[in-house]
Amino acid sequence: MPGHEFLVPDNVCGEVTSPGDAQMVAEAVRDGRLRAVSLKSEQELLMFEALTMSRLLGVGECAALTLAVCRELVIAVDDRGARRRAVAMYGFERFVGTADLVVAAIRCGLIGVAEADAMKRCWQEQFRFRLGFGSFGEVV
Repeated sequence: MPGHEFLVPDNVCGEVTSPGDAQMVAEAVRDGRLRAVSLKSEQELLMFEALTMSRLLGVGECAALTLAVCRELVIAVDDRGARRRAVAMYGFERFVGTADLVVAAIRCGLIGVAEADAMKRCWQEQFRFRLGFGSFGEVV
């Protein structure tokens, strides 16, 4: 998306186990649509360790939250529990969800409403991921 950079922690890339999905992530990194980054600073490593030891979130969520909090970034996460924990533990409230990103992609002309609705149907059928509206046309 123009004007935005999407960072993905190495830990998240490592969690992608489906060969097809792993290939898509690798292509997105190679093409520059995603930038793979590592947690490096002492603050990042300590926070990541504390989060993973708490066992409240998955490793990928811990890495993504650490990156967002320490580098003062927005995090893309739909999991309400993860959002609540981020607010409770760190006072962190800089979130976007999948629907927000898709709406932004529609508004800047990267995809159309029909394509977005097809993705939404796929998410519902394959991943039981539901959004609270019928069509992206309702929210654009």
